Formats: sequence, structure tokens, C-alpha cells
Amino acid sequence: MSPAQPVAVAAGQEAAYRFVLAKMLAAEGDMVAADAAFREALGLVPDEPYLHLEYASHLIRLAGANRGDRRLALLEQARSQAEAARDLAEAAGDGDSETAIWRTLAEVYQDLSQDEPGLRDEARRALERVVEMEPDDLESSLALGQIYLNDRQPSRAAEIFSRVAERTAANRFVFSLLAESLMRSGRLAEAEGVLDRLLAMDPSARQVRLGLAGLESERGDHEAALQTLREAPEGLRRQSDVRRRIALELLMSGNPGEAREILEPLYDEEPDSPQLIGAMVLTLAAQGDDEALDELVSAIDANDDRRRELAALLEQNGQDLVAERVLRGTLAELEDRRGEEAARNAAAVRFQLADLLSQRGEMTTAAELVEPLTRRGDRDERREVTLAYVGLLSDAGRTGEALSRLDGLRPGAEFRAVTDALRAEVLLAAGRDREAKAILDEMAASGDPAAIDLAARAAQGEQRYDLSIPLLEELVEDEAEASPDALFLLAAAYERTGRLEESARIFERLIAEVPTHHPALNYLGYMWAERGENLDRALELIRRAVAAQPEQGSYLDSLGWVHYQLGDHELALAYLQRAAKLLGEEPEIQKHLGDVLSALGDTDEARRAYRRALELTESGNTEALAELNRKLERLGEPSGADRLELHR
Repeated sequence: MSPAQPVAVAAGQEAAYRFVLAKMLAAEGDMVAADAAFREALGLVPDEPYLHLEYASHLIRLAGANRGDRRLALLEQARSQAEAARDLAEAAGDGDSETAIWRTLAEVYQDLSQDEPGLRDEARRALERVVEMEPDDLESSLALGQIYLNDRQPSRAAEIFSRVAERTAANRFVFSLLAESLMRSGRLAEAEGVLDRLLAMDPSARQVRLGLAGLESERGDHEAALQTLREAPEGLRRQSDVRRRIALELLMSGNPGEAREILEPLYDEEPDSPQLIGAMVLTLAAQGDDEALDELVSAIDANDDRRRELAALLEQNGQDLVAERVLRGTLAELEDRRGEEAARNAAAVRFQLADLLSQRGEMTTAAELVEPLTRRGDRDERREVTLAYVGLLSDAGRTGEALSRLDGLRPGAEFRAVTDALRAEVLLAAGRDREAKAILDEMAASGDPAAIDLAARAAQGEQRYDLSIPLLEELVEDEAEASPDALFLLAAAYERTGRLEESARIFERLIAEVPTHHPALNYLGYMWAERGENLDRALELIRRAVAAQPEQGSYLDSLGWVHYQLGDHELALAYLQRAAKLLGEEPEIQKHLGDVLSALGDTDEARRAYRRALELTESGNTEALAELNRKLERLGEPSGADRLELHR
């Protein structure tokens, strides 16, 4: 035995004693003495990973009892000790304590990330290691799922919480997290099922009941939402937000009178509540009680933004004529006043009213509303307004006036590309392709990426995707310099011109570079779903898009359509009903809804959806009209002229 061995053995024995002493002192609450004992043990055997790990855990507990700088200092020490344990264990090939080390690292990184957000990724990676090694570590799985949820990765969170839910008894906290992650992932039918289970555990859970009613309402089943709300315990039903929700469901199910009976006493109690004012306005509009509605709106000062918010709410709920009346009344009041605030708000109302009218196709009236603003404000403000005015003139077919207005702008060099692009767009809209192309070519020859981008957008604004392709190809030629926007526009242009393989290649390139680019995820997924190709990949892409933008109606339409193509008709219906609620004026969504309802055997509702699509389809779109007519004929509708007359 060498002379060094007895010394090492003695040091190990003394370190073990100091370690046990430290644990005992900590258990007795003497944290200062325990800290000293841990340090003495580590001084004797500094290469022992387990000692570093235990000391790190001790420091984390000690940090929990402190605040401010002292807490941060202790956590930094804990981090140093845990990382030392990791490095020593890896060097020694010690795999036995690997899970415990990564678990401790995750804990200290999470605690530190409150002050150092950059460490959140380290915490996530540490927890991923733990869960990979110990799938049954439910506490670590829960922590990882919550990080995914906070990092806007709800699909990954849902996978984690689903596994935890399978391994635990009915746990309200776990099911609440699962429901939230499913909703934020756009997996609404599954979320409904989880919320149902939560209500079975606790019928008085207010937020759960409101959440379930909200999901049922969003898919258009207002009777189910009413039932969910009315089955609440009596004490819960008396709460004002539950009563308001019942009133809204009554309104949306065609019972505005009953809704008003509930809302009026609530409004008397809280006359300044924005939610109640909005609900009352929608109810009065549905009843056609203009006098009461005008009285309620006029109680709000014309300078108050709530006037315009109520008009937007009315428009969103199909009451655009009432919204127009509210805006015109507000504008008249503001223009009778003096002062900068009234002038600024009047301009905002004019723009909102012009937008509403342009959505209805009343371009000339919209342009007349905006024109007075082209003479107000400073040069930059007048220029911005004039550009909007030119666009409205062009849409109204008043090409000469639009070009004349552009001539009058006389922009400086820094602004010329914007006006050139708009000029090209106006010329394309007027069918003056040769003149427009000369402008686009000149912009391309400038070599300025910003000008080329504007030129491509101008061409695409008039659906001249063929003209935009060479411009965009030039922009993306240098892979290092290609912007995500240019890639998206090019991929879309390829798709619109039938070059589908090239489109998919560019979209995949964009998604690889920017995995969270939800417009690209949705576009490529829907492109494949529409053709019935690569459906599993399409589903994955569209789910990612919905997870990023759960309230985007077009994405929900895509998700419903890919489920239809996969044969999941019930799930498709849930998503398409919600899409129709968000974008009810889109004929394509109504057509998809009709297809799904027809597949489910609900012929009457399918007919209604097809008829609605027919009403919404533009008269010049003869191919779409013919397709809808064929679908209705297959469902036993009378043929031909009657349906076309209905559309007209």
C-alpha cells in the first residue's frame, strides 16, 4: 500500500462524516452550519460528483428562503455546483446519477431564468434529458410541458400532458393544462372532451364551464353551449359573466328577446362595462330597435374610441348597415366640433367607414370619404392618405384620376419606388399591361432589393403572378440574402401559375429556415390537402399553423379540410364550423362545410351551406357557380335558372 492511500481513505471517511453532518444540520434548520459542513466535505474530496450535486440541492433550498441579490448569488453557486457534478460524472463515465444531475440542473436553470430569461432554453434542454431517461418522472414532465406552453409550442405541450394524464388519477391541474394546450394547438374537439371530464370532477368550476361553452359556441352549436351553462350549479348561474354568456348564446341561437331580458338588469348594474355594452348593442341590432341602440351609443362621447369599437363589433357580426349608421353619426358629431382631438378622431372614423364601404364594393363612396383627408396634415400624412385614395380610385375604375393624383405627389428619390409600384398596379388594373411592365422592368433594373420587392408585390396585387416570378427569382437567388417574405411570395406565385413542385420546394426551404412561418405552413399544407396528396405531412404543417394562430379562420378551414380528406368527418365539421363563425362570408369555407355535412348525411344543412356559398360567390366566377350548382343538384335541388337567379 502506497503512503498516499491511507491519506485518501482517511480523507474519504472524514468527507463522509462531514457530509452526513451537513445533512443532519440542514434537517434541523441550521443552514449556516450545514453550508460550512458541505464546504469542508468538498474540500476533502473535490472530485466526488454526488457531493457537488447534494450541495447544489442544499443551495437551491437556501435560495428559496432568501430574496433579491442574496437569492441570485445562492442560485449562481448552485448552478456552479450542479454543472461541476455533471462534468465530473461525465469524465468518470458515471451514468448512475445522470438523471438526478439533469433534474437538479433543470431546477436551478428554471429558478435563474426568472432573472436571466436566456436560461429558459437550458432548463428546457435539461428537462428533455430527464424525461427522455425517465419517462415516468411526472414532475419533470409537467415542468417541461409548462415550458413548452410558455414558449408557444402548445402541440408539444399537449403530447407531454397527455402522457402525464394517462399515468395519473383524475388530476384537475393536469387536465387543465392539457385542455389549454389542446385549445392553443387548435385541437378543439379533443379539448372539449377534456373540459367535459374536468366538469365531471368539479361541476362548479366556472372557467372550465365557460371555456367548454365557448368551444361549443365557436363550432356553431349554441344549443349545446346553452345546455352547458344552464346545467351549472345555481350559485354559478347567478354570476354576472355566466348570465352574460347565456344571453349571448340566446342571441346567437336566434332569441334576442330572451337575451335582452337577461342583459338589461346586468347593464343597469354595470353601465360602463365594455362587454355588456357590446352585448346590448348586438342584441338591439338583432331586434331592429334602432331608437334604443342610438340612445345607448349616443351616451358614449364621440371622441371615445368605444364608438368605433362598437361599429367594428357590429360589422364582425354581420350588422354592417348598423355599423355604417353608427360611424356616420359619429362622424357628423365630430365634424361639428373644433379642436385637434375631434379632427384626428374624425379622420379615423372616415378611414374606418371607407374600409367598411370598400368591403361592400362601394369604392366610389369610399374614395369620396377619404378625398378630403388628402388636403390635411403635413406632407408625409397627405402622401400616405393620397396613396390610399389612389388605391380606392383604381378599384373604382377611375384610372385617369388615380394616375393624375400620383403625378401630383412629386415624391423624392427615397419614395419614388413606392409611387412607381402603385402606378404599375393601377395600370395593370386598367389593362394597360405594356406601360405597367415598362415600369416594373425599370424597377427591376435598378438593382435595389426594396424596389424589386415592391414591383413584385404590385404585380401580385393585380394577380399577375407571371410578372412577379422573374422579379422574385432574382431576390432569392442569393440564399444567404433571401428574405422569408420573398420566398413566400415566390412559392405562392409558382402555385398560382401551376408550377406546384417548384412551389413545394420553395415552401419547404422557407419552413426549414423559419419553422414558425405560419402562413407558409398553412399554404403548403392546404395545397397538398386540396390535391389529396401528402396528407399526413399536410396535417402536421397545418396543425403547426393553427397552433401559432388559433383564431385564424383560414387556418381552421385548412385543418377541417385536411381532416375531411383523411376521412375524419366529425373532426372536420368541428373545425369548419369554427372557421365559418370567424369567416362566415368566405364562399370556400361554406362549400367545404357543405361537403362535410353531405358526407355526414346531413342533407338539409349541406344544402344551406351550398346555398350560402352560392350567394357569396362573385357572379363572374362561372366555374365556382357551376360546381356549386352541381353539388346542389346531387342533393335534389331544383336545377338551373332558379339557383342562378338566387345568386344574382
